[in-house]
Amino acid sequence: MPVAPDPDLAIVDLLDALQLTIGLHDRFGHFHAAVPLAPDGTVVSLTVFAGHDHDISAALAHAASLAAIDAGYDLFLLISSTEHDQREVREADIELFHRVRSGFGAAGVEIIDWVLTDGETLRSMACTCGVSWGDPRWLAS
Repeated sequence: MPVAPDPDLAIVDLLDALQLTIGLHDRFGHFHAAVPLAPDGTVVSLTVFAGHDHDISAALAHAASLAAIDAGYDLFLLISSTEHDQREVREADIELFHRVRSGFGAAGVEIIDWVLTDGETLRSMACTCGVSWGDPRWLAS
C-alpha cells in the first residue's frame, strides 16, 4: 500500500527510524517496508506491505525494482513489524541482514538498517550486528 509521506519526513538518525517504525506499527500492526532515502535523509517514497501473507521479501523485491529503475534509489531503510519477540536475537535475521546488505551493496545500493518491532521492543539490526553506513549519527543516536 503506497503511503504518501509527509514532504518534510526525514530519517537522519536511528531515533527517526525508530519513530517511523512505531508510527507504522500503530497504523498497520504487521507490516514490512523498504524506505528509499535521499542523501539528506528525506523519505523519497513509502510503500508498506501490510498483508499477513507478506514478509520482508515483498519489501526487498520492491526496493530492488526501484533501484533497477532509477539510479537515484541507492539508500534504503528496511522496517518490519512482526510477531517475533525482538528481545531475542534471531540468527536468521542476522544472516538475512548481512546477505541483503551484501547483495544490494554489490549493486551500489546501501541498506542502512533493518529496524524490527514486535509492538513492544524495537531492534536495529545495524546496532545488533555492529555495522553502520557513512553517517556517524546513525549508531550514535
